[in-house]
Amino acid sequence: MSVWYRNGMILVTFDLTQHSILAPRETMQTPSHLRGPEVEEWIARTLSALGKRAATEIRDHDFGGPSMDFRPLFDSFARDAGLLPAALRVQAPKGSDLMLDPAVEGLLGRPNSMYRCSGALLLTYLFRGWMTDSDVCRAWATKLLCVRLFDLLDDIVDEAHLDENEVGQAIAETLHSLTAPKSDFEVLHERLRTRWQGLTVEWAAEVVELVSRIRASLLSAPQFSVVAQSFRSENEGFAAGQAVSRCLRRPKVDVSQVRDLAWGLPSPAADVPWVDRYVGELTWIGALTLVDLACASLLPRDFDLPRHLEAWYYLDIVVGAIDHFVTREADLRRGIVNSVTLALAHDREAEAGRADASAPCPRMQDYERLFARWAEYSRRAVSLQAPGSEHAEVDVRGLTVLIPVVMFLQGGSEQRDSLHAYLRVLGAALRSASSPSTGAGTFEPTPLPTIRPRIRSRDRPPGCSDFSLLVP
Repeated sequence: MSVWYRNGMILVTFDLTQHSILAPRETMQTPSHLRGPEVEEWIARTLSALGKRAATEIRDHDFGGPSMDFRPLFDSFARDAGLLPAALRVQAPKGSDLMLDPAVEGLLGRPNSMYRCSGALLLTYLFRGWMTDSDVCRAWATKLLCVRLFDLLDDIVDEAHLDENEVGQAIAETLHSLTAPKSDFEVLHERLRTRWQGLTVEWAAEVVELVSRIRASLLSAPQFSVVAQSFRSENEGFAAGQAVSRCLRRPKVDVSQVRDLAWGLPSPAADVPWVDRYVGELTWIGALTLVDLACASLLPRDFDLPRHLEAWYYLDIVVGAIDHFVTREADLRRGIVNSVTLALAHDREAEAGRADASAPCPRMQDYERLFARWAEYSRRAVSLQAPGSEHAEVDVRGLTVLIPVVMFLQGGSEQRDSLHAYLRVLGAALRSASSPSTGAGTFEPTPLPTIRPRIRSRDRPPGCSDFSLLVP
């Protein structure tokens, strides 16, 4: 990546033939050839391997507090692995046999989707102590349907011929049907077919089927009334984040427009930059924890839902940002400017502070500024976790380490240096969170490394290659 600053204006260009600190992400192998019980075996093997690899990668890092031990989490999943068939299979149309859920079959052929599903299953262990086996099966099945639905809704941004306002309205309307007291699915199907040009009839039918099934599961869940409003808010945020993302799918990106839309997104803290606000809304991991809560027979004693939501607001940013980090160059090849590309451009503009500066590609110190922000978000999430949650198989503190390890490693072996650079920064932040003055149960935010809120640009100079981000 090259960045030119002239006369107070910025032009970011990308020459993907140059050497970069980050190698292209390896193609993830998806289990598209698997059928029936083989899928359940693949999930169990994958999670077991991830647990062992995570333990290896973190052993030389100090995160403060109790030692970071993921064995209880993965041992619990191993004991529950026998519940997978009930979550992944449905009644066959003819006969009494069970078959692999069509939604799961749809996930098998999509890059990385089954890895997301496997991770979504582990989130249940935040609340496993308050859930029966039947609750776990319901939560797992519902979350797999959600993963498939959100994957399909992502297609709107990539393929439908809609502007950002239409994208936001279309997704919001669809997700509203998940929790509406009454939903007319025939009307929804007709709107999908007529409004979302460029997408197939089969696509619309599958979206409606998923919405119907998720809604039926949630409305009958024991605790759904407790989390219903929060779930609706999460869905509205996802729709708003996708509307912002749509602006970044253009050959010429107006960053001032993206910035203005993103600043309008709500945040519990005023110091969260706009580029992080929108990427957090694109991430629906926090919403999946609400599915687990809805399906639990009991809620943890003195459970504080607002604190839970605020902690996952920050974790959603971390998850979305790391995903954009490991896919940044692949996104650029597809003509997509993601949040990490935007943040790097802003940081470089702030550092230069003068005209006629340039740099061939991001340096590790550029990435470390991003790592510092993500680590601070993780520290805030740990400080907000509910008292007593450390007695679960996994808690927020553990997830702030486990999730990045898994995501960086899925980005390819070349990402190990970046992973350990991030873990060093994260370790310092979590040691701060475990200190007596800022321990769990208190929340004292420290100032974030900031980025400048505005980018300007100039006309494209001769010789720019591959991809240009032009912002008037």
